[in-house]
Amino acid sequence: MMTTIPETLSKISPILCLYWHVLLSAISEALFDRLVSRTHRHPLVQLQALLDFQPIEDACQAYHLHNGLGSPVIHSVPRLVRILFLKYYGDYSLRQLEASLEYNLLYRWFAGYDLFDKTADRTTINTFESYIQENYPRLYFDTVLRQLDEAYPKQRDEVQIGDTFAVEMAAAYEPLIPRLRHLADRLRRAYQKVEPEHYHQITPQLDWVGLAGEEKEAHYTRLTEAEKIDRLTRTVIAVTHFMGQLPTDLPPSVSQWTSYIEKVIFEEVKEVVDEESGEVRYRARRGSERRGKFRLVSATDPEATCRNHGKKMDNGYNASVATTTDFIREISVATGSEPDPVGIPRLLQAQLDHHQLAPTKFIYDQAAGQGAYCHQVTELSAGRTQLVVNLVETGKQKDTFRPTDFNLCADGLTLTCPNGRITHQRYWRNDGAGHNFNFSAGQCRGCPLLMACRESEEYPTKRRTVFISHHHHALLLARTYTQTATFRAEMKLRPHVERVIAGLVRYNGARRARFRGLKKVDFQMKMCAMAYNAKRWVQKRKRKKPPNVPRERCV
Repeated sequence: MMTTIPETLSKISPILCLYWHVLLSAISEALFDRLVSRTHRHPLVQLQALLDFQPIEDACQAYHLHNGLGSPVIHSVPRLVRILFLKYYGDYSLRQLEASLEYNLLYRWFAGYDLFDKTADRTTINTFESYIQENYPRLYFDTVLRQLDEAYPKQRDEVQIGDTFAVEMAAAYEPLIPRLRHLADRLRRAYQKVEPEHYHQITPQLDWVGLAGEEKEAHYTRLTEAEKIDRLTRTVIAVTHFMGQLPTDLPPSVSQWTSYIEKVIFEEVKEVVDEESGEVRYRARRGSERRGKFRLVSATDPEATCRNHGKKMDNGYNASVATTTDFIREISVATGSEPDPVGIPRLLQAQLDHHQLAPTKFIYDQAAGQGAYCHQVTELSAGRTQLVVNLVETGKQKDTFRPTDFNLCADGLTLTCPNGRITHQRYWRNDGAGHNFNFSAGQCRGCPLLMACRESEEYPTKRRTVFISHHHHALLLARTYTQTATFRAEMKLRPHVERVIAGLVRYNGARRARFRGLKKVDFQMKMCAMAYNAKRWVQKRKRKKPPNVPRERCV
């Protein structure tokens, strides 16, 4: 708070010294009272009355014991809690937030500062954010969601809609050779930290030109095709030789980098072998069709991978979201290489663990339209959640009978065809996903459904094999449900998730990661979802405008 008395008031300074702080506090309080009364419709003024930050403050009581033991507390936990909320509410960087706290009176009031108080700087805010990120990554999101459930109890019973969206990584894409060299450098630094003696022993044996390049090296784009191959070959040999010098029992902090290097070499580098000698002539980059759809693209953030989403190619993370028509119920982040439906069990399990909630219906797009996902959802929720989805047609895309057209008996030992003929011949499939049932040629002889079953009315000479997966029963139930009017009505709700995702990525900072690493990006997405829910809460409370009443004509 301001402590110096202006020179213009020096004549009465002895009196003012007694009441200076009281006077400044009174001025500050009067100004903020007038500000709030004038801006009572502002969302932050409404959120100040709606949100209860006490659970977050109670969880962070030990923060000042953890940071700066013995030093005086300048910025209290209640202030820091509200400041971090403002950061994600306004989608601010640390510098932007620092400036807003200094000059925006409404932000200063919301955070709990007086008019003349010194506000927190970006270092202080970053330290507190790191503490929350490390110890309570979902505290803000869960706290706001629980208060929403108290305000709107029926929200817990609503059907949920799921989908995914791409999160751009906070790192630059690296070409193949710089990426390998960067990964090797990070492996070298990690190993030097844990085994400095052995590292210095193997250092003279390494090919440093292959590992790091020459001092004045020509840019990759200026090389001829032969020079590119030579540089890649030398880099791969140098990196492989370096990994060969390391022991097999490496700690996780080191072994993760060897696994990253092996992944890049396996997916993106091919060996050209001499036909006569059988030796490797050189290494070359694989063609685009053989590189793999999902690959590591940056050594700075190796957990962010290439995400092939149709014709779009995103480098980063894949965020899964579960929402009602109003509020986000759960959000989680995986590496970009994870297929969309794989995140469904994670969304449902998180709700069971943290909110003891299993939604009655979970609507998703056709990417999850397989029996395996229907079975997973039913099993995870103990039958309380039903996956509502358009099914993917399996088998041949022709007008022939599919596995769902056959009837499996209750014990799973026999299979009945659409013509009523039964087979007991079943065998495990190699991948263990289910059984193959065989109908012999003799069983099919004279069947009137030969054309619909075998695409030919000629005399059958081979057996008819039908694959029945372990999820056959769940698939049948899902297929039956897709024929109902309730299913068609529920699928009309699915576009609502696109509106929610648009709100997240356009107005709440969820499009681009501000951090590096899966855990930190997941924290960011939960904070973005918290901000979305808080803003939506204010919108939902707005009263409808009164109807326009035409004025009486002035005579």
